[in-house]
Amino acid sequence: MGEVSEEQKNEWKRIFDEHDTDEKEGLSRDEVKQVMCCCNQNPTDKEVDEMMTAMDKNSDEKVSFEEFCTFMQQLPDPAESMKEALEVFEGQDGKLTREKLKEILSTDDDDVVEEVLNAADINNDGFIDKEEFIKFIQN
Repeated sequence: MGEVSEEQKNEWKRIFDEHDTDEKEGLSRDEVKQVMCCCNQNPTDKEVDEMMTAMDKNSDEKVSFEEFCTFMQQLPDPAESMKEALEVFEGQDGKLTREKLKEILSTDDDDVVEEVLNAADINNDGFIDKEEFIKFIQN
């Protein structure tokens, strides 16, 4: 990732300060877990430990704001991830079929495919188009 905008850095500072509840100039393991939960993740203890190891470069058992920013810069850009996800529609006539969805989800479970298709296929035509996909992802 290149330069971080002042706006992005301010957002990271807001998130950091909001979760640094003990105000000890760093995020504890439990506070890192809270950050992950706020990002719609439900981490296991092992995943929290791995996250702490990745973030806490000086091994002082807390994550400083600088360490937090360095880690955040390494995360994938959500806009880029959405672009990559939408590229799946290229060559698909702009629509995802049940078969392609099964392939993308890497599952043979027809119930899972049907559940996703039913949730995302707003116009009930049996396909997921780009607009439906975007709405599904945003929800």
